Amino acid sequence: MKKGFSILAFLVLLTLVLTACGGGAPTSAPASSGSAGGEEAAPPPTAAESGSAGGETATEPPAAPPANEAPADVPLMDGAYDIDIQRSGTQITYKVDADVQSVVDFYHEVLPPLGWEIKGPPDSVVGNIASMLRKNAADEQLTINMQYNPNAQFTVVTIALSRK
Repeated sequence: MKKGFSILAFLVLLTLVLTACGGGAPTSAPASSGSAGGEEAAPPPTAAESGSAGGETATEPPAAPPANEAPADVPLMDGAYDIDIQRSGTQITYKVDADVQSVVDFYHEVLPPLGWEIKGPPDSVVGNIASMLRKNAADEQLTINMQYNPNAQFTVVTIALSRK
């Protein structure tokens, strides 16, 4: 149990350090056109929603997205806000009004069809903190860390993507 907690603590700390050292000015996802003040920007479409060209598989890495958009194979949960996308979409932080287990369940459902599989330590959920590690066929790595704030009732999701 201590070893699992140590690994989780290390992953959370590493992600926070990488996010803090992101450099450059933060960018946020653009608001959808024609939205009224106070409305949240729509999350990027999943690969299933956007449709893929014939012959293209979910394990092929997508073309690099614009600097302020998440990659197509790294979906954000519906209702995401305070979205901060850095380093051409390889570091993403957002908040969502859901508990940690709901966020974990969301990623368990959407990541496998996009080519992301468990190829390392199992997911770790301890109280209000969770960590997930996934790899795809190109041996790219996706780390998702979540921490629930019980006072404000939202979860901060931090995603780190390592492309080959």
